[in-house]
Amino acid sequence: MIYWLDRHYFYPLRIEQYDTEGRLAVVEVRVAKQEHPALKDKGYAALLSVYYDLSLDLLSYSLHDAHLVKEWSAEEKKVMFGPDFMRRQWLMYPLKTQALVSTPAEFYLRPLLYEGKFPHARTIELEPEVAARIRAQEEAGHLVFEMPVTADNTP
Repeated sequence: MIYWLDRHYFYPLRIEQYDTEGRLAVVEVRVAKQEHPALKDKGYAALLSVYYDLSLDLLSYSLHDAHLVKEWSAEEKKVMFGPDFMRRQWLMYPLKTQALVSTPAEFYLRPLLYEGKFPHARTIELEPEVAARIRAQEEAGHLVFEMPVTADNTP
C-alpha cells in the first residue's frame, strides 16, 4: 500500500493498494473537510471516497454527509491508533446518506493514475481495453464504458 498524505495534517488523500506481484490494483481518492474546528489540525473527516479497481475497471464511492465526534478512552486509543489504524474505516458510526447518483453523467471520472510518479515504487499495468477506456474518458471529459470495436476486434 502507498498512502498519499497531506503533509501538514497527515491525512490520507489517496491510498493505492498493490497486488502480490506489486502491480497497482485499487486506488482510493478522498475529499476531506474540516468538520470539527475545535480539534484544529485533527478535525478533518472524509466527505467522499472514490474507489477504482483497475482490473475490473470498476468505480464505486462512499459518501459521508454526517459525522459524529467521538471521545476515545485510553483503552480505545491503544486499540484504534496502532500501525494498522489507517487501513480501517475512519468513521466508526456513519449515517446513511441521502445523496444518490441517478445517471452516469452524475458520477466521477476514473481517478488519475499518475503513471510517471514514483516509478521505482509503483507498477501500473492496464489491460488494453481498460487503457483505451481511460484514454477515451480523458478525451471525452466524461465516463466511457463502451469502446467501438474495429474490424480486427480491437478497441
